[in-house]
Amino acid sequence: MNIPEFVEDFLNQMTSTLLVEEVWLFGSQANGKGNADSDWDLLAIGDTEVLEHLRACQSFQEIAKRNRIHLFISPDRDQFFDPWSDKHGSFRDWNWVEGPEAVAFYDHNKDPFDSLSGNPLKNCKELDAIIHPRWRAYCIWPLEKRCLGAIASDETPPPLNQLGSSTILEQLAPEDVDPEYWGLYGWR
Repeated sequence: MNIPEFVEDFLNQMTSTLLVEEVWLFGSQANGKGNADSDWDLLAIGDTEVLEHLRACQSFQEIAKRNRIHLFISPDRDQFFDPWSDKHGSFRDWNWVEGPEAVAFYDHNKDPFDSLSGNPLKNCKELDAIIHPRWRAYCIWPLEKRCLGAIASDETPPPLNQLGSSTILEQLAPEDVDPEYWGLYGWR
């Protein structure tokens, strides 16, 4: 997968103007699930000055919006913030783990049980780990750390935990799961 020129231009402008340590690509584009209408999810590691500068800078916001770039800034490698909205989160909530070769793994944040009202297993973390596999993020800046060869590869990311049994899967019938998730995530 190649990073489009407009994303490269945005990266170059941001990193030449601001003190950014790293930029990570995550979301659907990094995981081979994006399409022509998908946005480009970027996570930049920088200090609070980077966050405040971006909040005040209309030109970066306009470029990001025009090019469907969704940017988060993390000043502390713990919390991250969208500089132009009230969206925020934490690496802990995502179970973000950086692996070797400038690849990170995290829990995809969309709830696979949206269509299963009242399912008693809704909050079962073991089931969620099976149905909702870990997603990948790739460091795309600085260039010497860039990991492009593995983006959207078929390599299976490591699970959040090693369950060792399929007892929870045996309790869940295919008809209990929205078909979109059944096909999207695959059952093994």
